[in-house]
Amino acid sequence: MTEPPLGIALILCDSIITDAKTGKNSLIGLFNNINCTTLPSVHARFCVFAQLTNGQGKQSIDVRCQSLQDDEIIFQTGGEVEFQNPNQVIEIQFELMNLTFPHDGRYTVELEAEGLPLIESRFNVSLIGQ
Repeated sequence: MTEPPLGIALILCDSIITDAKTGKNSLIGLFNNINCTTLPSVHARFCVFAQLTNGQGKQSIDVRCQSLQDDEIIFQTGGEVEFQNPNQVIEIQFELMNLTFPHDGRYTVELEAEGLPLIESRFNVSLIGQ
């Protein structure tokens, strides 16, 4: 069995712009808190940007967001990446629309490769203006 890739970064943001010439990514509106005025709250656009390295061959990748309060899964998606060599850094991005957060509190986004946890990012949903 090969060792799993290493998670370098897992960043939450409002949008990701990829430059057509250079292929470089710009992350716009990084956050670790979602403020809302009502619950449940719909977040119009939610992007996840990840960097992985030290992988070998094809790897199945899964990303999941869930509440730390009650383990409710908000979204789960995935795909496959292929490493040409272990020194390669692969960038992955997911764009999700109209996510519903049922309550305030702490949430986590977790990234796994071949079912093994690699990296996570936590954020808060906060009810404001009450």
